[in-house]
Amino acid sequence: MISVAEADRLLAELAPPAQTEEVPLDQAVDRILAAHVAADRDGPPYDRVAMDGYAVAAAERDPWTVASSKFAGRPPLTRPDGATAIEVATGSVLPLGCDAVVPYEQTVRSAETVTLLAGMNVLPRQHVHGKGADYRQGQPLLASGTRLRSPHLHALASVGVDRVPVLRRLRWSLGSTGDELVEVDSTPEPWQIRRSNAQAIAGEAGAWGLSPSRQRVLPDDPLRLRAGVEELLAGADVLV
Repeated sequence: MISVAEADRLLAELAPPAQTEEVPLDQAVDRILAAHVAADRDGPPYDRVAMDGYAVAAAERDPWTVASSKFAGRPPLTRPDGATAIEVATGSVLPLGCDAVVPYEQTVRSAETVTLLAGMNVLPRQHVHGKGADYRQGQPLLASGTRLRSPHLHALASVGVDRVPVLRRLRWSLGSTGDELVEVDSTPEPWQIRRSNAQAIAGEAGAWGLSPSRQRVLPDDPLRLRAGVEELLAGADVLV
């Protein structure tokens, strides 16, 4: 009889080498990442407006004249000289010449003139999600071996990984040995028992996304046992 530790060591030596494959991004949850992933550009890739309101130069005090409007998905505008503001939407590029955003809720607008509410101040970089604040181009984001969850898909999508390199899941078969075994839905004779261990093993593996590709009862007869093992091994990486 060998020890459990020795059995674990022997089993580890039998593990087949890992194979990789690519899967669509929307099928990558619970898979194991097979390569390091780095940022293909800064995140965010531009100074990003973080509140709906008015982009201004903090050094230029109010009142401001609203020069134009800027919304998400458009190239950056340039703020005209003087006490001017550009109306902006969350997610848009901070206009050139601006270094702060004043939310609508902190202002009063009359025609094309915007004034701060009493007691409000403007600080440089307020409500601006700075370029590269989350990560820089080339920065490692996810390490090989990461078990992918939904937040990881956000990171992968952000850097353009639509086909995800992952470890291929093992293909394995499950055999139960013994002439005394019958299937679960059978009515056993007094000298027989239902095949129960296999259900627990398959259920535990299934929780890891590794359900067996095939199962069967293997008889105690040597020749039939060998034929059954060969059948279960066909196309499988592992036989349990």
